[in-house]
Amino acid sequence: MLSNYHKQKNYFPLFILFFFFAQACQKEHELSEEDFPSKLSAANIFSGTLSDLAPYSDYIPYELASELFSDYAEKQRLIKLPAGTQMTKINDVLPIFPEGTSIVKTFYYWNDKRDASKGKRILESRVLLLKNGSWLYGTYQWNSDQTEAYLLTSGSDQLVNWVDEDGIPNATSYRIPNMTECTTCHQQSMHVKPLGPKLHNLHLLVNNNGSLINQLTYFQNIGLMNNFDISTISAIPNYKDSNLTKEQKSRAYLDANCGHCHNPHGTSNDLELDLRYHTPLENTAILGSQSVLIERLESGQMPLIGTSVLDRAYVQQITQYLNSL
Repeated sequence: MLSNYHKQKNYFPLFILFFFFAQACQKEHELSEEDFPSKLSAANIFSGTLSDLAPYSDYIPYELASELFSDYAEKQRLIKLPAGTQMTKINDVLPIFPEGTSIVKTFYYWNDKRDASKGKRILESRVLLLKNGSWLYGTYQWNSDQTEAYLLTSGSDQLVNWVDEDGIPNATSYRIPNMTECTTCHQQSMHVKPLGPKLHNLHLLVNNNGSLINQLTYFQNIGLMNNFDISTISAIPNYKDSNLTKEQKSRAYLDANCGHCHNPHGTSNDLELDLRYHTPLENTAILGSQSVLIERLESGQMPLIGTSVLDRAYVQQITQYLNSL
């Protein structure tokens, strides 16, 4: 059960810790122009017109079963491995990535989600690069003309006007994180690591040239992943799947949005919560802590950073689930 101390805890010391950790990482691994050019167009990620987000053939798109909520932003995910290398399975979570792996995630909003022909507004592209055994990271902010993106040295707030699938106009204050904020979520056991591409979150059916195929099998077929029996991977379900139980949807959502911090190796491991999907309920510390979790979710305190908008539909769903325990 979470104590009142944890409930009222001041997070400022955490940010101080993350700041000095991030500064140390940056000093140890200065971003070179070769690894992180000042302009995204020089990074050789996208071909043709930059805003078309058409990757070169060595960048492979991938999907996640359950994804992080980011103020309703859309995301394109890409991964590139050096020629002749593979990701290697060690367990259900992150594989071993070869030296030189690059992971790119681009965030954008459709101007009108009902009609893609009305275009999109691209806000940022985040790049992770594995070099000398450590993950370096840089963020590129797109200009208003959508012709170029520039490497940021600090965070930025952007007002985005967009229309949702129900035809409702929205104005979102979107936060592009600074280096310290990136470290806050991406730190595991004092090391910066990717969050999304865990094997149990890559274990889903995807469309490949009009046919459905398991994504892990597809990666194996194209040589991106070593061979193993994919049935040994315990998949995480898509929390948006209406066929799931309330518990499955809620636990999957908590894993995607909270589990990277609330686990024994995350930045909030002092709070005793373990919100990873495959942790048995009796070992999560959820039981007895429902009221604190509900308060934090409904107030927007959780997640700590990364959102400015409350994901009301899923917060309501999780609240119902927690109240049922």
